[in-house]
Amino acid sequence: AYRDVDKLLFLGINTWNSTDLIARAGQYAEGAIFVDGYYAGSQSAFSKKFIEEYRATFNSDPSLVEALAYDAAHILASLMKSGDLTSRADMRDRIMNLRDFPGVTGKISYRDGRLTKHLSLLTVKGGKIEEVAFQQ
Repeated sequence: AYRDVDKLLFLGINTWNSTDLIARAGQYAEGAIFVDGYYAGSQSAFSKKFIEEYRATFNSDPSLVEALAYDAAHILASLMKSGDLTSRADMRDRIMNLRDFPGVTGKISYRDGRLTKHLSLLTVKGGKIEEVAFQQ
């Protein structure tokens, strides 16, 4: 190991959620940990359906931008389907009071006027990007 340093744990940001990381870093990416707001390999049924439909339509994988756009449209459509919105202010207030709304990027909530979301904790294992499994 370089300067007798081995078994380093690399911590990264969402731009590491790419096959480019593995292609460039190779074995050195193994075990790296990073976060992202969206993971295309999610096992949730809702996310799988979105990814499947997106691939069928666009012949490519959705990125964080497409997933966030889908979640935004899904929130608006759900609120409009309720049929009891009276104004734009009412729509805004309902969005600001969302709690654990199921999205393809995870549960969506607003607290004190701010969006709160859980990030996906990801790692490189066996040359592939995977979600870190938490034991409960």
